[in-house]
Amino acid sequence: MGRGSFAEAFPLFGLQREDYDKLFAEKLDLLLKLREATQVHWSGRYRPALTGQGVYPRPYQVELPIWLSVGGTPTSFGRAGSLGLPQMIGIIGDGFGQFRPLVDLCREAWTRAGHPPEKQKIGVHVFGFVAETNQQARNTFFPGWQYASRKSGAIGVGPRRPGPSSMRSAVRRAPS
Repeated sequence: MGRGSFAEAFPLFGLQREDYDKLFAEKLDLLLKLREATQVHWSGRYRPALTGQGVYPRPYQVELPIWLSVGGTPTSFGRAGSLGLPQMIGIIGDGFGQFRPLVDLCREAWTRAGHPPEKQKIGVHVFGFVAETNQQARNTFFPGWQYASRKSGAIGVGPRRPGPSSMRSAVRRAPS
């Protein structure tokens, strides 16, 4: 579960963009409650309360696995650690190095909350393209990536600095 990058649809559902993080925190809380019990009693600010309604069908697993998708905010990484949720890091642009301090922050929050270290899971979802050479990858991949980045950047989402330099972690030289 993640906050997502497109908040433009909020007005369609009567929601305010400035409530983005509070709305996500509330929905995550509700999802965790739904995972815990068949009959749910819950109330929040952004949706009607649940007063013992049954949630069916129940998951096949004893506990429905919920991964928290995180992008680059310390709050998201800390939340994953505090709640004891596995996290999937979404790397849209730039390199991997900027995420190390955030992963450390998640691990600290995990430990402070008393979750067993051996249960912590961290995954990486990265956007990439492989070709025979770096130049071939740039020629094939970059024009479409640049177009999509500019389109998404025009509405306030997507990589902050579109261009070949932000693709470095995505372009790898294939063995010759």
